[in-house]
Amino acid sequence: MCTRILNNMDNKQVAVARNMDWEFHLDATLLLTPSGSNAVGMSKAERKKEGLMKKQVLKWQAKYASIATLLGDDEDGFGFCDGMNEKGFVANVLYDTNCSFYQGQLSDEQKGLSVLRWGQFMLDRFATVREAVSYFSFPEPGMEICFFGGSVPGDPNAPAQVHAAISDQHGDSAILEIHDGKLTIYHHRDFTVMTNEPDYQTQLNLDTYWRYQWNKTETKNPTPVFTAPGGHTSVQRFERASYYRLLQNQSLTHVDRVAQVAAMISPCKIPQGFEALHPNNLEEQIEKKIGVTFNSFTLWTNISDCRKKRYYLQSNDNIQTVWVEFPKSFEQAQSLCLDAAFRAAQVMGDVTKKMTPVENNPLHTA
Repeated sequence: MCTRILNNMDNKQVAVARNMDWEFHLDATLLLTPSGSNAVGMSKAERKKEGLMKKQVLKWQAKYASIATLLGDDEDGFGFCDGMNEKGFVANVLYDTNCSFYQGQLSDEQKGLSVLRWGQFMLDRFATVREAVSYFSFPEPGMEICFFGGSVPGDPNAPAQVHAAISDQHGDSAILEIHDGKLTIYHHRDFTVMTNEPDYQTQLNLDTYWRYQWNKTETKNPTPVFTAPGGHTSVQRFERASYYRLLQNQSLTHVDRVAQVAAMISPCKIPQGFEALHPNNLEEQIEKKIGVTFNSFTLWTNISDCRKKRYYLQSNDNIQTVWVEFPKSFEQAQSLCLDAAFRAAQVMGDVTKKMTPVENNPLHTA
């Protein structure tokens, strides 16, 4: 599925990279959201499906402008994938098969929030990781958040099971996982790598093992082994991403940290057409002939430059790289769909001025 790496070796230039992997092509939409806009925590269709009243859904006002990557379209709805706000706060939402949601009735103290809008809520409200961790750990009276799932926009057969990695321009980091609708939070600036599975506590256990192998623990390894698995699974990508993130010369200066994190994430990309599983029956053989893949592959890479507040998207469909910067002032949401026609046009560089106004922000309106 996906991989996230935080490069916080230099507090003056923090950068985050994330690969977005899926089993088939999904179009990305870039969304600029202004500060001051009002938002609601799930769409009308989601609210009705969950049997909630309007007053039971979380509402908020955006404190900060943001740039985000969305999945979906007007027909299937949209979901937040990745993004950064004007303060350099970054949210990366990745698939998580261990995610589980609350099944009971909401209490008077709880408010419902769709995980499809969770990332946008965090970009709208928080400037630092510490703020976000405090908010979720010690909710205000009557504002305890209960998370609700749904389907991945563009793939109705895939449940929206996710966890989130957040970071800020100071290099702080936290991992947020949902179990029975409640959050488990892992907060430390050393939590720089995350993949899809297993749960993050197990990822940390794996990290301890590999740090010892690479002689990066207090307990010294007399015979270190400087290798990393080359496979495509979440565990193998976690180990490989950690390898390139941890084995760095910390004393180097004049290093472009954005380019550096782009190089770290690159070995974790899965090429189109990669197939580790071979078709075993007639149905699978027919699917293979018509182009159905048996493994996820990397659709694109997002990179957040927390110093310059520049947000990149690199397509894995071709070598197209575009970026968005915050306009000096804007009062209406703007979007740009990076569909097949856009990719075929081979547009490169700054696309901020190519974004068009959106009457109804797809991650704010009911």
